[in-house]
Amino acid sequence: IVLLLLIISPAICVMAGEKVLERSARRAPVWLYGMENGYLIASAEERTIEAAREEVMLQVKERVLTSIAEHVRTEARHDIHETNHNGELESLSRFSKQIRTNAAAIPYLNGISESKVKDYYWEKVQLDKTTIVYRYHIRYPLPDIEIRLLAKAFKEDQARITNELLELRQTDFAQMESVEQMTAAFVKARSLQTELGEEDPRYESCRAALSNMQQQLVNLHWVLVSSDKQEAVLMLFLGEKAISCNQRLTLRSNCLSKLNFVSEGEQQRITYDSNGCYDDEENYIAITLMVGSRKVSEKIYVEL
Repeated sequence: IVLLLLIISPAICVMAGEKVLERSARRAPVWLYGMENGYLIASAEERTIEAAREEVMLQVKERVLTSIAEHVRTEARHDIHETNHNGELESLSRFSKQIRTNAAAIPYLNGISESKVKDYYWEKVQLDKTTIVYRYHIRYPLPDIEIRLLAKAFKEDQARITNELLELRQTDFAQMESVEQMTAAFVKARSLQTELGEEDPRYESCRAALSNMQQQLVNLHWVLVSSDKQEAVLMLFLGEKAISCNQRLTLRSNCLSKLNFVSEGEQQRITYDSNGCYDDEENYIAITLMVGSRKVSEKIYVEL
């Protein structure tokens, strides 16, 4: 049936009134409608040749993911100790959707590129009086050994994500020495969330780890060491442990002006102009610190 359809397709196109305006070769290559071991044949139709070429490479990457999925299934059938293949197949399904938005985010597919295309053929076709499209076809080499290598790279990447998630769940801010280390932990967690996607069963574990880190920020607070009319010296604590902070702070006050923050290791110095303040009033500095994407705000009352 497939062969019959392939034979009659050109006749159907002619009957429909299509007209080939340009083509990359005088004749269509023999591989165009065939199947060949070790190769992928992919085709795309778009309004521009650039869009058709881009679409056909996306199709190749999707087909590669399908090949990897089949390899993972085969491994699972032959390995009675394999317990994670369902999760891996779910990840592959998600990656198939992700290709359309951000193919570069899938590291083991970076080697799939247009430079490896073995053969190509395109046609510029007029469908009717107002519609012209480009049909782009490629013959892409994909031997079994490459599928096995890609499947291996995929499984290694999944193992990396699982290990990083385990480390993330064990994150304890009490062991950290600086706000920068905390921020790095949040950035790592957000990155893992993006890699996992909501469909992944590990996504909830990542979200729980993020929630745990955010709860730990409740113990973050400033302590005023000293203050006068020109400056205030403070220290940042997580619980009872002093930590350093080299990040930019957002500062505002009810009366102080020209606020400036200087980090000096575990001590932080804020200089200011106090001419607009009165000694018998409550004069404060409102400090906002960003840890990851979380704001930590506190008012420090200074004595002038």
